[in-house]
Parts: sequence; structure tokens; C-alpha cells
Amino acid sequence: MRKAMIFTAAFAMTAVSATTVSAKSSLHLSTNKVSTSSKYITGKATPHSKIAMTRYGMVYAKGTSTKHGTFKIRLRSVLSSGCKYRMTASKKGYSVKKCYVSVPKKREVTGVDTTPYLAENNPNATQNATNTVGQNSTNQAPAATAPIPTTASSTSQNGFTTAQKEALQSQLSNLQDQRNYLANQVNICTDKINAAIAAGSQDTSDALIMTDSREDLQDRVDWLSKDIDRDIANHDTTAEQADTIRLNEAKERLAAYDQLVAKGITTNSLTVDEEKQRETLAQETKKRDDFTSQIDQLSEKESEIDKQLNPSNSPITSY
Repeated sequence: MRKAMIFTAAFAMTAVSATTVSAKSSLHLSTNKVSTSSKYITGKATPHSKIAMTRYGMVYAKGTSTKHGTFKIRLRSVLSSGCKYRMTASKKGYSVKKCYVSVPKKREVTGVDTTPYLAENNPNATQNATNTVGQNSTNQAPAATAPIPTTASSTSQNGFTTAQKEALQSQLSNLQDQRNYLANQVNICTDKINAAIAAGSQDTSDALIMTDSREDLQDRVDWLSKDIDRDIANHDTTAEQADTIRLNEAKERLAAYDQLVAKGITTNSLTVDEEKQRETLAQETKKRDDFTSQIDQLSEKESEIDKQLNPSNSPITSY
């Protein structure tokens, strides 16, 4: 009877403990609104939680919530218009909490100067880009014009003179050229982002290979060879097979280490390369976000002009 009571008490304590752990498994996380001019990300979270703001694997903010459950973390980079960023809160003993915060899309073209990127990828196209984007100092896309008052001569069925209609068509063509150019730049940025990710992954893999010294790797090969000799002498086929697999892996890692050294790669150089790839990834992601934002805005301007020229047609589709 006494044993049964002890067991019941122990079970009850276990149940209480399990309930406590379950109650702690949920974190709280909420953020305040942000914009392209924001310097900080603020909000509320479970006290002493680790807060991170990321996009495509890049960290834009990282910090810890206070004991009162609030946080104010300085942004490492400027946020891009119309983009969404992932927020996470983590704490030992809790499951990770995730949410997203979006940066409102700007109504006007922000005027990202595309000329340097043209010069980088096609030096002969710089002058064409300047003419396409416009003659103003900010290289902004030409604003979509409102219908021009018509005159009595050469008036089309939409109320435009022939000259006015040609001017709108020319403006529409220029906007389309800009959008096509920016779409190409998005593809270029995406290729560079993928290349940076691949290079970063390779650097990480190489760094793992060089974690141990060559002497340690050689020692592992030597003692595994001795273990196999002992397995053979003991007629232990199972152990021999397992040690043979480990030996082959050790030899492959040693060979990979020697190849990296032959290329002049060191642990320090890998660290520098990883930092460089992270910087490239952040820069190209920012460029791509800016280009994508401009494409959306140019498409809206095209739609406005298209509606003026063809009121009965549906809006053009952006891409």
C-alpha cells in the first residue's frame, strides 16, 4: 500500500513537471512598424529572449529583449521598400517563435542610380541608360503624364492629338525599356547571390576539413590501420569492415586537407573569404530589392499611361 502511495506521488510530481515545461514552450514576439528610414527594430517579446531579424539568411538586426519584455535593436543595414523580413525569438527551454514584418512600398520611384551597374556590366550602354532613365539629376523614371488638353486639329478617338498620342507612346516605350533593363539586373543580382551562397557553403565545408591539424589527421589514419591489422589477427570480420570504412573516410579527409594546402588555403584565408561572401550577399540582396521595387513602380506608371491610350483595355501585367 505504501509503495502504491509513493508511486502515485511520484507520478503526480512528474505530471506537474511536464505541465510546467509545456507551459514554457511558447514564446511571445511582436514588432512595431518599420520603414526604409528606420534605424531600429522595436517590439515586445518574452523577457531575455534572443531576437533576430533576417532576410535570405542575412542578419539585419540581432539582440536580446529586456527583463521587462521589450527590445530596441539597431539595424545593421537599410531596409528595402516593399520587402518582408523574418523575425525570430529564441530562448533555452522554449520553441522558437517566428513572425514577419513588412516595409511599406513607396509610392514614388526612389531614384536608384542604375548607371553604375550598366557601366559595370555593359560599359557601352551607359549613355543609353542615361537617356532612357531621363535627364534629371536623380535618374528617376519619367513620371506618367496626365492627359494633355486637346486641340481641334488631328484629334484621335481618345481625345488626344496625334502628337500627344505619339508622346505618350514614346514615354510608355521608355518605361518598358527601363523595366526590361531592371529585370535583367535582377537576374544578374540573383546569379551573384547564388554564387555567394555556393562559395560560402564551400568555405564552410573547407573550414570543417581544416579544423584538425595534418598531424592529427595522419595519426587517425595510422591508428585505424593498426586497428584493422588487429581485427584481421583476431578474425573479427565485423570490426574489420567498420574500421575499414572509417579508415577510408580518414584518408579522404587527409587528401582533401593536402589539396587545400596545395592551393594556398589556410584557416585565416577561409575566414576572410567567408566575410567577403557575406558582404557580397548583403550588397547584392539590397540591389535586387531596390531593382524589384523600381520594377513594380515602373509597371504602375506603364499601366497609367496604357489606360490613357486604351481606356477599354485591362491594365498591363507587371513582372
